[in-house]
Amino acid sequence: MGQPIIRHQGLGFLLADMQTHTDAARALLYPVWEKDTQWTWFLKNSRRFSEQMFLIDEGYISTYGDMLCLVRQISGGLYTCGLRLGMMAAVDMANRRELIASVFALSRLGCTAVMVNPRLCEEEREYVLRKSDAGGCYDRREHRHLQAENDFRETFCANEAV
Repeated sequence: MGQPIIRHQGLGFLLADMQTHTDAARALLYPVWEKDTQWTWFLKNSRRFSEQMFLIDEGYISTYGDMLCLVRQISGGLYTCGLRLGMMAAVDMANRRELIASVFALSRLGCTAVMVNPRLCEEEREYVLRKSDAGGCYDRREHRHLQAENDFRETFCANEAV
């Protein structure tokens, strides 16, 4: 067993002297690995904290519930475009709430998000997309807020086979 993570100094010193740890003490000292994907983590927390603030983007406050609706909307559009489990999609977006929602949406579909820096020049962007083996590029630079499923479909499908 590795070194204990001491969360409470007194308890840590007490347990460090003991040869065997009880299950309760071990639970306090050693982290437990939970097998969650980004999507399952987000879904679990959005159900638990649906009315609590998740993100502030340029003064726009999104709750977990708001983001869950946005993620479902984006994933529906990407699914309509043909994205399925195990596929890759490039995401070329500024660091906004839509980017975070897009990553969770791709995780919901079981896809891999290939993040593309939106500040790259066109030549660098094309190189990254060529090397990524992504089936398409999800690019929302021209749009500030996401609207309907058709918007996602038009945007992603227009950038397929970049």
